[in-house]
Amino acid sequence: MFRSLQRSSSLLGSVMSFLTLHTVKKYFLPVIEMVPQFLENLTDEELKKEAKNEAKNDALSMIIKSLKNLASRVPGQEETVKNLEIFRLKMILRLLQISSFNGKMNALNEVNKVISSVSYYTHRHGNPEEEEWLTAERMAEWIQQNNILSIVLRDSLHQPQYVEKLEKILRFVIKEKALTLQDLDNIWAAQAGKHEAIVKNVHDLLAKLAWISLLSSLTIYLTVSRRAGQMPVKSSEKSCLN
Repeated sequence: MFRSLQRSSSLLGSVMSFLTLHTVKKYFLPVIEMVPQFLENLTDEELKKEAKNEAKNDALSMIIKSLKNLASRVPGQEETVKNLEIFRLKMILRLLQISSFNGKMNALNEVNKVISSVSYYTHRHGNPEEEEWLTAERMAEWIQQNNILSIVLRDSLHQPQYVEKLEKILRFVIKEKALTLQDLDNIWAAQAGKHEAIVKNVHDLLAKLAWISLLSSLTIYLTVSRRAGQMPVKSSEKSCLN
């Protein structure tokens, strides 16, 4: 299903420049509303099946990108483009919450796809009127508000490729100065008493993060020491990067 929609979106993208404004408004604007509604109405089992089959692709991103490009052809569709971005994040969150390993890998691919996109637009100095609604700041807020890191830390940490995708998210959060000491505490807790492979992967992850210029090794050390001693994170220590 995702693949069929992706192929249709790609085909549409190849002929989009030949479509008149009238054609886009009459025949394709309704499609922009129908596709999200269709995907949102998928049951959890249907969505899990689709996510499992598309674990190595970025089908959702491609579909949303094509719909956004289509909407952008029509003046005054900024709210439509914004709603498509919100829908995209909503679907990613749903995939993370319900999926098995392959589905979560798919969702993590989508998260990192969004991160790459917002990072590009944030550092591009173009026309202010062409600014994207979904910025790096909003993406970092979404990650925190929806407890994305906690969801990702629940399982599959024995898989190196899974941890690599988590690392990309953490690097982004650190860059946006949105990583909290509670996040670090949760990372450490994810390996406590677990299999040797998980312990190694988490320790390696923390070691890599400690080398990022925005996050000092001292912060990592203090957080790990606190967790090892079962000392709670103080409420005043809201963010380790502020």
